[in-house]
Amino acid sequence: MMNQWKITPRDALIFRDGKPFTADAGAKAKSLPFPFPSSIAGAVRTMAGIDPAIGEFDTQKRESLLKKKIRGPFLAEEADNGNLEWLAPAPADCLMLNGEKKELGKRIWLNPIDLQQGEITDLKDTSLIGPAAIIEEKPHAEPPRFWKWRYFNDWLIKPGDDVVSLQEIGCSGPMYESRMHVSMNPETGTAIFGALFRTSGLEFIHLRPELDEKKMIKNAKALSLLIETDADLKPGIGFLGGERRVVQWEKAKCSIPHCPQEIRDSIDSNKTCRLILLTPAIFDKGFLPTWLQKEFAISITGVVLPRYQVTSGWDYEKGKPKPTRRLVPAGSVYYLRLDPHQNIEEFIEKIWLANISDTEQDRLDGFGLAALGNWDGRNRTMEMEEHS
Repeated sequence: MMNQWKITPRDALIFRDGKPFTADAGAKAKSLPFPFPSSIAGAVRTMAGIDPAIGEFDTQKRESLLKKKIRGPFLAEEADNGNLEWLAPAPADCLMLNGEKKELGKRIWLNPIDLQQGEITDLKDTSLIGPAAIIEEKPHAEPPRFWKWRYFNDWLIKPGDDVVSLQEIGCSGPMYESRMHVSMNPETGTAIFGALFRTSGLEFIHLRPELDEKKMIKNAKALSLLIETDADLKPGIGFLGGERRVVQWEKAKCSIPHCPQEIRDSIDSNKTCRLILLTPAIFDKGFLPTWLQKEFAISITGVVLPRYQVTSGWDYEKGKPKPTRRLVPAGSVYYLRLDPHQNIEEFIEKIWLANISDTEQDRLDGFGLAALGNWDGRNRTMEMEEHS
């Protein structure tokens, strides 16, 4: 049985990116902007594997714990009524432009584009993705990296060009907090010369920088992590990330969103859709989802994705570093065409908020969580500006 859990940080969390961090003077350790699913999966399995009789991890449970499923992590914000509000990574098929006012942003939907006479591209099997209309505004320098679920859900159902409030649509996620550390000589009680280093962790709080200091603190919103797992966990204090920072684990009073009926009807009618990643994915062939293509009769018309990320870590069983692997970032979007004979209900049930990475272990670890959105299957024609 899958249960939802809320993870509330009590301290700034550090999720390392695999770069070396030595004891040299002036060393820096900066956290990733958001934890990878593997970090959460490791914490979940560690907690589930603790033998309460001795307070240590039971190594005999290792194989069974690796089969426990993880869905997430999601970012959540404490609403004014005390409920949790889901946030999703901003979809890459949305180009956020500067609005007429500082607090506004203009959303532009990026579509598959048909090439016109005289136009060429080095893309072989997929269409060019971009705005169909001519754009005069500049891209926003710091658009929200996470959208509130209701805005994200609307974008899944009916993407398009509109103007939104940047503060209302979402936030940029956890904030960085820097700390300076020094090593002390236990005999003299003084600092050891040169033993100075800095860490930069994630403070799970949402501040509104446009407000003055007093209002900013008063209107601050607490952020937390949400996951779903079938591992046997118990609520209480635990540790997460580097330096064993303290977090609170508790059962979440929420449920996973269902696929909207409008999306089901659209996929059934058009036999096309968009697939949006909510967590980073790992595929054997770069950005191409091999397992998904083997499971279902689909073709990929276009892809829009940010720059790849990398993940590594330490293999405690083998006593050596894990191989570095490339990740398809959260927010990446795939434009899919389904076979006319494909069982649409089966496709939706197996893909909606399920992990679609290529290997079973990566799927169990939470990599490649997917949502589905509407697309009518039509490529657009890019507007051209003539110059004399």
